[in-house]
Amino acid sequence: MSTPQGSTTPSVSSPVATGGGGTFFEQHVGADFLALLLTGAIPPVLLDCRLEEVRFQTEVGGWKTDDLMVIGSRGTDVSTRRHLAMQVKRSFTVSASDAECKNAILDFWADFSEPGKFDATNDALALVILRGTNTLLGSLGTLLDCARAVESGADFALRLSQKGFLSQKTVEQAGVIRDIISTTRTVSDDEFWRFLNVLHLISLDLNTSTAQTKAECFRYWLIRLRNPTRPALQVRRGANSSNLLVKSCRPPPSVGGRACRNRCDSSTRLHRL
Repeated sequence: MSTPQGSTTPSVSSPVATGGGGTFFEQHVGADFLALLLTGAIPPVLLDCRLEEVRFQTEVGGWKTDDLMVIGSRGTDVSTRRHLAMQVKRSFTVSASDAECKNAILDFWADFSEPGKFDATNDALALVILRGTNTLLGSLGTLLDCARAVESGADFALRLSQKGFLSQKTVEQAGVIRDIISTTRTVSDDEFWRFLNVLHLISLDLNTSTAQTKAECFRYWLIRLRNPTRPALQVRRGANSSNLLVKSCRPPPSVGGRACRNRCDSSTRLHRL
């Protein structure tokens, strides 16, 4: 349809922006990790752990990276527990002029700089994004992988300075991140390298036509249902509707893959929704 001469086409607000696309994605990410919890799966990044606990909106616990946290354990010893604190963003641009980017990086840095809360040898930080772009996965992802591939901050700084070793975009993003975390004090090469060492990118395709992440969730459930010898899980609502009570159960062989309410043990985990 033609537009009258001299008039302009009226702008229309994005349905993603006005319809809460970011909130919707964050809810789906939370549901995905709950599915991993309920099936006893191994979480991303913490590949040597079994998922033990999922927490939402952890700012009340003193964390700046507060969208989502998962806790994994290598065994029964509490000292072996590992934390993965995550920021969930539907889209993300690495830019010092982008307020969302600046706030996310500063929150990551604040948690990393808190030794009483964050253990850099065991814990990790992650940015969860929807179908990461090549700029993120190919440039920022390469930067983080490079940090984990070297043995020292000096070696990392050398690789950043060598022309052609990393893409110009990757080097630029390294400079942006370092400038953001250096607003209050000077950050050494070693500190910068150790910070990027524990920072990860997680790309999910939730609520998309490919639905690979959703398919993986279904696969975990099928494995659980077809393997009755592994502990199953009983899920029920607590007295407070904002709580989800998960009890570990072990069904007897005669009941197949279903969890028996009367066979639940005393171990419980309370998860805020």
